[in-house]
Amino acid sequence: MNFYDLNYISQQSNINDYIKFGIIFLALGLTIIIFILYRRNQFQTKYRDLSRFCCKVLNKE
Repeated sequence: MNFYDLNYISQQSNINDYIKFGIIFLALGLTIIIFILYRRNQFQTKYRDLSRFCCKVLNKE
């Protein structure tokens, strides 16, 4: 039977914490990127519709 000392156990705990933090920051980064891409697409769509409306109003002379 293997018994581990306190230093080994605390070091394993630190490694697991670093892995968890890495996964959390990766997920946060992906969420921010997806949000930015979504908002940029929404921004372009809003002004595209506004430009079509302006063209229709100006062409009804």
